[in-house]
Amino acid sequence: MLNIRIPGYADLRRIVPIVLIVALLFAAEAWLPSASGRAELAPLLTSAAMVVLLAGISHILRRIFFPDLDLHAIAFKAIETPEGASRVFIGVCLVLAVLLVLPVVMLR
Repeated sequence: MLNIRIPGYADLRRIVPIVLIVALLFAAEAWLPSASGRAELAPLLTSAAMVVLLAGISHILRRIFFPDLDLHAIAFKAIETPEGASRVFIGVCLVLAVLLVLPVVMLR
């Protein structure tokens, strides 16, 4: 049987700021380039908004497909050993690197 969980307060605490950030970036994309005369800001702000939107969508999909997965508990269990801590560190670095490189790739 399919067990779809309705987002609770913890999920809304994560989703609402993402929606607000995306809305602010799109509003800035519409206003800032024309107000400052720098048209090159428009694609940069758009790609930043898309990266934040993709991060939000990935969070929602993870919660739908893996509702019982507790990443907090996994991370605390992993840092009990040096090897586990290094794997968590590399994983966080990989995610941050992708989030930093993705806007540049989207601008090509």
